[in-house]
Amino acid sequence: MQGQKDGTKENPDFKAGNRVHAAASMDYFTDVAQRQKVRYGDDPNRDELKTKAQVVAFVGKCVEDGANGSSP
Repeated sequence: MQGQKDGTKENPDFKAGNRVHAAASMDYFTDVAQRQKVRYGDDPNRDELKTKAQVVAFVGKCVEDGANGSSP
């Protein structure tokens, strides 16, 4: 882990932001592949995802939607 090598710490918000971005990207590409209206043209508003539980729920829903081939 980079932080352990150089003494810096990772910002928890940065890690959560990466998860939100990855989950929104999964939905984006799933929607495009299924020729459906894209749910997220950009990452979702972070004001709606303030807690770890909200981020986990969002990521879980995106994964579930992709696995089920769900549409918006």
